[in-house]
Amino acid sequence: ETLDSIADASEENIISSLDEKTNNLEQLRKDIDEMIKDLMAKKELDWTDKEKIKELLEKEKEIQEEWKKIQEEQNELQDFMKENELTSEDLLKKQEEINKLFEEVIPEEMKKLMEEIEKMLGEMPREKMQQMMQDLKKSNKELQEMMDRNLSLLEQLKVEKDLNDLINKMNNLSDKLQNTDKNNNDSLRAEDAKNQFDKLSKELDSIMEKNKGLQDPFNISKDEKMENEINQDLEEAGEMEDNGNDAGSTQKKNDAGKKMKEMANKLSMDMMMAGMEQLGEDAH
Repeated sequence: ETLDSIADASEENIISSLDEKTNNLEQLRKDIDEMIKDLMAKKELDWTDKEKIKELLEKEKEIQEEWKKIQEEQNELQDFMKENELTSEDLLKKQEEINKLFEEVIPEEMKKLMEEIEKMLGEMPREKMQQMMQDLKKSNKELQEMMDRNLSLLEQLKVEKDLNDLINKMNNLSDKLQNTDKNNNDSLRAEDAKNQFDKLSKELDSIMEKNKGLQDPFNISKDEKMENEINQDLEEAGEMEDNGNDAGSTQKKNDAGKKMKEMANKLSMDMMMAGMEQLGEDAH
């Protein structure tokens, strides 16, 4: 297992956990809403009401504890990526900014409110409890909105990182193809190059699909015409290799390498322009 794949699995796990917590908060908010309706229909709290409120507070605490674990995982992932130089300085800086936002999520007021509800549960009048549950519902909504925002930022950073990694892989393959020498027995065979490029194309399709699902997608596009031309060049290079035409195969692989470089450069430019557009939007 490579260091990149370890970091990738950790990122996916954090995003999945965060998505689950935001859904849990949504359900909890509905449960609080039901509790408020029940309280409105009663003159005073009975034992069942108090038990339900205790259960709601326990669920809230569980979500907050799990949230702290996600924060720790985030910090560990950032340290791991920094130590092993798995990402650029620019993306690392964005990761640090997101981590700072994570630390701000659970407001002290919410913690105090929960403590007060728990402490006063045995003696609190129904009207007062109803008001405090309203306050808890409002705090819960704010917490969910902050978690949603952080989830959105993490998903966006993941797409940006994955695309940067893919561009690097494409550039590496392009360099190998352009350095192909007919006198070098270790030169990259066309069939191997095509398999690698097919894999990169599928990775790019997956990244484009994730990008579509973002709250604020990057304005990036895949050059399918260029992709087809690269595949065509590599197929012809393979046929030439089979027929012993090493010079023709080398030229075709070289052509494919140049087009691959062009495709990678276009993706880099798209990302750079998308980043500038987002900076412009943030400034307004």
